[in-house]
Amino acid sequence: MKNINRFISLTKRIFSKKLYVVLLIILVTITAIYKLLPERQKSAYIKVGIYQEDVSEYADKFRADLQSQNSLYKFYEASDREQLISDVKSGYAECGFYIPEGFFEAYINGDYEGHAIELYITPSTTLSSAISETVYASVISTCAEDILINGTGMYEYKDELIERMENYLSGDELFKVISATEGSYDYKTESFHIDLHIYELIIILIIFTGLLGYYSYTIDSEKSIYIALKASERFGLKCLYIISAVLPITLTGIICTIIASYSLSVITGILLCSLAVIAGSIILSFIIKKSTLLEKVLPLIMLISIVGVFINSMM
Repeated sequence: MKNINRFISLTKRIFSKKLYVVLLIILVTITAIYKLLPERQKSAYIKVGIYQEDVSEYADKFRADLQSQNSLYKFYEASDREQLISDVKSGYAECGFYIPEGFFEAYINGDYEGHAIELYITPSTTLSSAISETVYASVISTCAEDILINGTGMYEYKDELIERMENYLSGDELFKVISATEGSYDYKTESFHIDLHIYELIIILIIFTGLLGYYSYTIDSEKSIYIALKASERFGLKCLYIISAVLPITLTGIICTIIASYSLSVITGILLCSLAVIAGSIILSFIIKKSTLLEKVLPLIMLISIVGVFINSMM
């Protein structure tokens, strides 16, 4: 009962310190800011440059087909060949495609000499093969009807051949396409919260308050307030000082992590850190017994703690 009364008394004393109250307010305020900040979105598009010198109707159809595709690749028109190459070199575009004049007519007629599509890449390009398949599919889609008619030479059956081909391509015999993502997410953008490092701040505050609790004990001890107590009682009182300083910030931190929708593992980490700080502060008390020395060492310990916590958060 005596220890409980002492703990309550020490807790009241720690709350009388303006700095401690300010730390709690800062923690709650930052958590509230984190929760109230709207989610941001960033594009998940992979940009691919296209420059066409071909100005035929086939080129227009090809362009429309690429732009209508529901894929990760965002095809955009470069103003000229030089811009296309520059965008690829700078990394703005994953890769670039140059389509020469008369390409589609030559492709349909089987005249490939001097009409090849040019693909521009850099050593950092990794998706050119997959993107090339997408471009090639659009070329086929654009030219397939005329290739079919020219290849068979059955011009009098043009409408019937085209209808059969379209039925085959859009039917379920070859592929049955079923969307598994409708209404669940848009892969072209992803939402994210700005990371305010709330967990890291809680850990730093726990370390600080643990040291603050021991510092408060050394100040009182040097005033000979506890000289009449036994060594075991003074040790117990020292532990109560540290616990009374660490516990409120720990509980506030746990509440903040729940508000911020952090996982259970984060709460576990905070509890383990609190236990470690309490144990560490007690061990430190056997090494540093004077408040004057603690005042000199405390900033160094805090600096090392801050650096250590943030390095760990980035790993």
